[in-house]
Amino acid sequence: MSFAVELLPSAPRVGLGRPPRPARPRRFYVWLAFFGAAKAAALVLLLRHHPLAACLAFFAPAPWYVWQLTAPSADGLGPIVTTFRPAGRAVWLTIEDGPDPATTPRMLDLLEAHHARATFFLIGSKAQRLPGLVAFIVRRGNTVATTP
Repeated sequence: MSFAVELLPSAPRVGLGRPPRPARPRRFYVWLAFFGAAKAAALVLLLRHHPLAACLAFFAPAPWYVWQLTAPSADGLGPIVTTFRPAGRAVWLTIEDGPDPATTPRMLDLLEAHHARATFFLIGSKAQRLPGLVAFIVRRGNTVATTP
């Protein structure tokens, strides 16, 4: 699953953008073809008045799909990252819902006091009303992304 990050027009680019789409394993495309064939078969069976067979064909891929969504080691829908080794001590800190002129500067001071950086996921309409505060976040060494 991927998501898009929208940069603010007034903020300088700081390495944000659309994340690269991970490569899908070959079995993903095999299963995608099986899913499509199962749904097409279900439709044909339903149109030929075989509702029980149509139901079975429609739900035939369900066990595999449930496995892919629940098993941590299943990577049929794409690569799964379960461990990583950062170059040094690292914590990914994200701060959502802002900017707020009352709390954001204090939060930036706190981050700077601890030599920490964060990614601020801002509400787009608030960010448009406060472009100076958004630029201030970026000037202090943090990254910015927006939500609609």
